[in-house]
Amino acid sequence: MKCQEKTKALRDIKAQMQALLDEKESMAGESQELTKQKAKLELSIKDLKDEEAGHKSSKVCISFKAFG
Repeated sequence: MKCQEKTKALRDIKAQMQALLDEKESMAGESQELTKQKAKLELSIKDLKDEEAGHKSSKVCISFKAFG
């Protein structure tokens, strides 16, 4: 392999490496965003479950008052 060919191959490898590093950085950002969205959804689910439990509890109290 000639020196010029080696230099070109090295430039190509560096360009590929930079592209992969850029893609990795982009994916890390996407991952952080997805993690935030997941946390928000988990909190919403918890809130809805708590709300549902509260409604069930109040229905039980109303049922007992009807018999009281």
